[in-house]
Amino acid sequence: MKRKGSNGGAAYLVFQIVGIVGILATGAFLLYVIWQSIGMEGGVTVDHYWELLLKTPEYWVFFWNSFKISFLILAGTLTVALIGAFVLYRYRFRGSNLLFGLLVLLMLMPYQVLMLPQLLMIHKFQLFNHLAGVILPNVFSSFGIVLLLQYMKKIPFESVEAAQVDGAGDILIFGKIVLPQIKEGVITLAILNLVDTWNLVEQPQNILTDSRLYPLSISFSKYETSSIEALSAGNLIFLLPIILLFFMGKDYLVDGISNTVVKK
Repeated sequence: MKRKGSNGGAAYLVFQIVGIVGILATGAFLLYVIWQSIGMEGGVTVDHYWELLLKTPEYWVFFWNSFKISFLILAGTLTVALIGAFVLYRYRFRGSNLLFGLLVLLMLMPYQVLMLPQLLMIHKFQLFNHLAGVILPNVFSSFGIVLLLQYMKKIPFESVEAAQVDGAGDILIFGKIVLPQIKEGVITLAILNLVDTWNLVEQPQNILTDSRLYPLSISFSKYETSSIEALSAGNLIFLLPIILLFFMGKDYLVDGISNTVVKK
């Protein structure tokens, strides 16, 4: 018994050490960026931030591009996901389960698999070197439909039928019964979508040829700064909106992830 307890204590210590090392390794990049951005070797200073924000106007152009791309994708994704999920929840038609399965399959496919069909469609509609070529493929994403449908399936369908008997139409049912009960799912989808689109790299690189349209995620090598410290400051400012977004919505995010299990 003593030997077993000793082994358990050693294993617990190993887990603690591995956990601490993992946390430190994960935060090493952020700590290095902060270190570089404030110029610790030559004394603490915020001059690098002023240099970037006041003397590098192209930085704001790229930042604005990221903002436009992310929030236009978010608006379109929420619209498509809400409507698509409501249709699958509200109407039990033949083939709806098959359609749902196809949406899950599309959700599981990486971008590299879907890249060629997307590029061919973008070429056909002449959307190369247009922000629409980056925005539209991300708007029509199956992930949002699958996620919100899981929340809607928790709503008793009897309440929808009762509202229909009372004369409520689909718009009233959606606005008064469904939408208030999936608020957490909508917030979760918004957070995950913004984090994903704020960090887009492959799609803008493949679709945009004009560097003036680049989002901030791929433009750090495109604008000129006088020092690596200013570049580090730019990286930190780029991370700041996502960090703030996470801390503002982390409770919704944790609850939302626990509800993403696909129901049959």
